[in-house]
Amino acid sequence: MRIHLPRVLFVVGVIACASVSAQFQVVQVVPTAEATDASAVGDITWTFGAPVDPGTVTANSVMVWGRWSGVMNGTRTLESGNTVIRFTPSAPFSAGEQITATLTPALMSSGGVALAANHATGFWVASPPAVPSLVHQGTVPIRFPGEGLIRSYGAYAGDLDNDGYCDLLIPNEDAHDVRRFMNDGAGNFSTFTVHSLPFGTKPSSNEGADFNDDGWTDFAVANITGNSVGVFLNDGTGDLLPVVILPVGTGPRGLTVLDVDGDGDTDIMTANRVSGTLSLIRNNGDGTFQPSVSFQGGVSNETSIAAADINGDGIMDLFVGGYGSEDVAMLLGDGAGNFTVSATVAAGGRPWMMATGDVDLDGDVDVVASLSNASSVAVMRNNGAGGFLPAVTYPCGPFSLAIDLGDLDGDGDLDLISSSYTGGSFYVFRNQGNGTYGTPQILPATGAGSCAILADIDGDEDMEVIGIDELADLLFFFDSPPLPVQKESRGAAFEINGTGGSPGFGAPPLSVALGSSMTVEVHGHPGEAYLLPFGIGLNPGAPGPAGTLGLAPNLLILANGLLNPAYVLDANGDATLAVPVPAFLPPGLQITLQGLTTNPANLAIGFTFSNPITIVMN
Repeated sequence: MRIHLPRVLFVVGVIACASVSAQFQVVQVVPTAEATDASAVGDITWTFGAPVDPGTVTANSVMVWGRWSGVMNGTRTLESGNTVIRFTPSAPFSAGEQITATLTPALMSSGGVALAANHATGFWVASPPAVPSLVHQGTVPIRFPGEGLIRSYGAYAGDLDNDGYCDLLIPNEDAHDVRRFMNDGAGNFSTFTVHSLPFGTKPSSNEGADFNDDGWTDFAVANITGNSVGVFLNDGTGDLLPVVILPVGTGPRGLTVLDVDGDGDTDIMTANRVSGTLSLIRNNGDGTFQPSVSFQGGVSNETSIAAADINGDGIMDLFVGGYGSEDVAMLLGDGAGNFTVSATVAAGGRPWMMATGDVDLDGDVDVVASLSNASSVAVMRNNGAGGFLPAVTYPCGPFSLAIDLGDLDGDGDLDLISSSYTGGSFYVFRNQGNGTYGTPQILPATGAGSCAILADIDGDEDMEVIGIDELADLLFFFDSPPLPVQKESRGAAFEINGTGGSPGFGAPPLSVALGSSMTVEVHGHPGEAYLLPFGIGLNPGAPGPAGTLGLAPNLLILANGLLNPAYVLDANGDATLAVPVPAFLPPGLQITLQGLTTNPANLAIGFTFSNPITIVMN
């Protein structure tokens, strides 16, 4: 199914794009699409098949968006004969955050050829190791004292005031408003501000974006009975301006944001269950919008929608869930606002909400859905050829609503959260490393577990689960408990000379013989990472055998882009890395440990090698 354009115009457009793309196109992006282990302090690079015109490398042609951080500021530089663009963020990405890096057709080659279409790459920032369980940290009321039922439904976590911390926006169906909770910097939300919508609108699904390109996060919410979308622009302080109402199809239950036409601004799409359509609202570039255009989404009773690059061409596509047909469709975009149904798959129930990410670590984006009538969640994996593998379902509580993805335990794969409205609980499914999920951890609510999202709200570099109880109108916060602490009595900074011996820390030694220097860096975050006692045995002047280093599960390994080490835990909770030694230990080798925090009990140890060394798991 082709949307909007006549067939002959579509074909001509494809031919023209192919010709242009052959002259100027992206050939490589780092981090790679759908990576789950990107460095929080790493750069983003794009490599092109032709030199780039330096005058076109701007904030409007090279854009980076964080799901929670919003617009990411940084420097944009050209390298390698102007064939590589490097984006260096001005501040670290949030651990576990989903990042979208976009190039627009405003970017041109030195020969004056523009990109044929937007090129978007999504990836995930690595999460630190965390205990694979969650505990209840507290609740926050969404209503005023004495206020009746407001039916809080949906939630958005994002940095509204650009202070580096996630704030919260909560739509309320019966109160017909959105309530804004500002983070105090420690994950506390003591008060809220009410932002009203017209009576009878019933706000529900929602998303954040910078709609007017001013560097501040705005907010859009679908209004179920208002048959509209409400857009709240940020006033530049974190507060929201009065809502603007944009009509769409009947009964919008799903909402997503994306640049459908490559003009560098963010458009809005809704899935309208009652009318069985999708509605596209094009952005004029200044936060005002054109009248919506509705069309079929390839399923029946379109209820949920999610945007992602399904086929790896850099153009955003759509997953659409059919409440009536109980299936999910892939719709491939052409970069000009047109979509073609590529495939459908039976979901095993009615898809209520959806989320996207590479759950099986094969390099393409998959989709997960809550199945409202089947007491389960569905995982629908991309086959890499424009289609689906058969859906796999996992039991959940009755009337499952919420769905979200993120690496909760820092093992490099995407875990899944859902909820049970009727069962009054939230569900956490741990990824087994291959896109399959084990028995969930059940987290209790008070009345009805409706929506749930993931975000780092307290700035501790691990994610929390934020759940909403729709009948009690409460926010529930669940977090991982601290990792086990191994105390170390020595100071946070010391030095080992290459001709000396071990400082005698008492842990299993590492025997090394290297052809160049090795640096051992200590990185810490007070109260969140911990020093592992260890020892290093030096063998100057003689070949060193392959050595081993015993690691605790709380060890953070850093490699500055040279390595991507990993380890697995045995039954005792220990991990072992084998390090093949390529050469001799040179005289005078210095191995330096330098603490970045004042408390040596609150440190994690990271290893950085000056030359690549193969890490083999035992």
